[in-house]
Parts: sequence; C-alpha cells; structure tokens
Amino acid sequence: MIVQLGLAAAGALGVFVWDVAKRYGATSKGENPWTIEAFMNACRLAVHIEKAVWMVDGSINGMYRSAQVNEITEGASKTSLHMHGRAVDIKPGKGFTPESGARFLFAKAQAGELGAVRTIIWEPSWIHIDWHETGTTPTTETAKFIKAVGDGKYAAVV
Repeated sequence: MIVQLGLAAAGALGVFVWDVAKRYGATSKGENPWTIEAFMNACRLAVHIEKAVWMVDGSINGMYRSAQVNEITEGASKTSLHMHGRAVDIKPGKGFTPESGARFLFAKAQAGELGAVRTIIWEPSWIHIDWHETGTTPTTETAKFIKAVGDGKYAAVV
C-alpha cells in the first residue's frame, strides 16, 4: 500500500513537473532552455500563478523567458524577472479588461491571496505579476501597482 502511494505521488509529481515546464516555458521565439533557478521558482509559484489566471478567467501570455528569448522580446527589461521564473503575463478573460483585472488582482495580492507579490503592472492588453525572491518575508503592503503609460514608461496607480 505504501509503495503504491509512493508511486502515485511520484507519478503526480512527474506530471506536475512536465506541466510546469511545458505550460510556463511556452514561447513562439524558438528554444527557451530553463535554468534550475527559474524552474524551481516556477514550481514554487505555480499555485499562485494558476490562482491569478483563474481569478480573472484568463490565460497565460508568457511566464518563463530564457536570457536569449528575453533579448529578442520587444520591450523586455534586461533585468526581467521572467528570466528568473518569478513573473507571469496574463491575458484577462470574459468580464475583465486589463485595468479591471489588474485592480482585482492587486486587491487580492494586498489581501495576501497571491503569495509574496512584488508588482502588478496594468499593461495595455495584459496583466503582469511578479513575486519577491524565495526566503523574503515581505508584507502585503510592499506590493506595488503600476500602469504602463507608453514609450516604456510606467506610473504608480492610486
């Protein structure tokens, strides 16, 4: 019985690992090899990522980007947390605009429902969320809410 439970758990873990690698590493920009650090972060944050996507009936635009993919991604920061497996872009679904979805998710982050959120960015057609590093103990008040205002510039949302 214990062996069967162990095998079932190992099988479930294998499916989870495969799903994280495939779902969060998808890109249309060619090879996107994972780093160990990024993969571990993505696994750690999966429950929060999936919860955020579900909350806005959305879909993942992108999560992990290797340094090579980040370099050829238009508008990507050279220090993007996507390269560390600590950021996701979500396209909101029915009933949400990028603004209403970002506001909703920011309220959930402030309530502590999405883990140690660092920043929520309201982009023109998606919502960006990134998280603090492992081992930090930020409070929900440390989460920032900002908006893309054009030409690569951002402003705080009040």
